[in-house]
Amino acid sequence: MDIGRILVFIPIAIYCLYSFSKSKLNIYIILAVLAWYVAIYSGKTNIYQTLGESLKSALNMITLLLLVVMFMPYLKKSIVEYKNHK
Repeated sequence: MDIGRILVFIPIAIYCLYSFSKSKLNIYIILAVLAWYVAIYSGKTNIYQTLGESLKSALNMITLLLLVVMFMPYLKKSIVEYKNHK
């Protein structure tokens, strides 16, 4: 397991999520999701491979939640534009 990648990118993800909660700029949530993905899923010896099935399910749910949060502003904007176009 590559501990260095986790030690670097998890704090970046937390900082980006904190910055997103304060400023509501979408770039922070995008960077947080990227940092989360790099920390958990990338590399030959990633943390995802070493965990049990229940923890893998929890990580998948957290990742899915982050992706949904990331796409919500764009989805909302698209729905508003579609309604205005009609």
